[in-house]
Amino acid sequence: MSSGESRIVAVVTLRRDVQAGGVPVFPVADETERDQVALLLAKLLRGTIHDLRNGSYVIVRH
Repeated sequence: MSSGESRIVAVVTLRRDVQAGGVPVFPVADETERDQVALLLAKLLRGTIHDLRNGSYVIVRH
């Protein structure tokens, strides 16, 4: 990844109908689990959590 380039590295979602489109999708049972999984993934992947306000978070590496 070059300087200044951002990319989505993971999706954490409450929705079961979300399909992977080139990035890993992590379906979770509730908001607490979503928050915990997103935080852990962001730390592991060196990314930032962005709330889509539809039950899903995307982890983006900037």
